[in-house]
Amino acid sequence: MGLRPPQPPFSDWPVQLTLPAGYIWYTEPAVLVTQAHISHATILDTLALSERIDNVVRLRKAEVAKHGGVLVIHDWRNLETWDPDARQALIDRSIARGRGAVRAVLVAIDVNPFFRMLAHVANATLAAVGVARVQLIDALEPALEKYAVKKPNYGARFPTDGERGEPPALPRVPSSRSRE
Repeated sequence: MGLRPPQPPFSDWPVQLTLPAGYIWYTEPAVLVTQAHISHATILDTLALSERIDNVVRLRKAEVAKHGGVLVIHDWRNLETWDPDARQALIDRSIARGRGAVRAVLVAIDVNPFFRMLAHVANATLAAVGVARVQLIDALEPALEKYAVKKPNYGARFPTDGERGEPPALPRVPSSRSRE
């Protein structure tokens, strides 16, 4: 069974990148948008997503810096659960990017008390190290309008290694440090 088409409000956006967990777009002004089509996220889903965010920060460094960091908008309304190591990997990668790489993270979720609790836990960690905190939103359209997010042009490609002759980046392995 293939991945279903993007859902509103992204149903008319040209597909740039497809992962097993859903879609990812890069658009103006320095915005990365994801839409999950899974109900449960694993460590592999998280690592694949984190690699794409890291690539945008690295490959579009000047553009991202001009806007004070990349704006990340996650449409995670289909997600219901995460593996604990997947959550921790997402937090670890956010911290590793450091200050200024991400200007804001907006997450659209359905009413899910578990996710709201996780966002509060993640925010406590992220605030302590000074990186962008997670903002939970109920609707995507007002956020897209507020941040003047533009629908990608047809033919626009997601930033990847080799787009300007760079050698492919080596894959990153999650930290094995203790989480005590």
